[in-house]
Amino acid sequence: MSTRPLPSRYEAKAAADTVGIKVATSEIRQSKDIASAFDALKGHADALYVCTDPVVFTNLVRINILAAAVGYRRCTANTSKRAV
Repeated sequence: MSTRPLPSRYEAKAAADTVGIKVATSEIRQSKDIASAFDALKGHADALYVCTDPVVFTNLVRINILAAAVGYRRCTANTSKRAV
């Protein structure tokens, strides 16, 4: 297990920018925002990176189901904020 913290969305965007990956973002503040966040990303994203917080962790199964339906690979959350 690594002790390196997982990147925040700002760090992830900065890393993507350095290798020329265009980033589209969509925020989830409440559970009811999840479906609309995926709708907003349809046709604008080839991959999914999910920053964890309590709302995301609580809804991780739903997020994975929606991600699979869109064609994204499985996403995971690490509540310890450390990369494994």
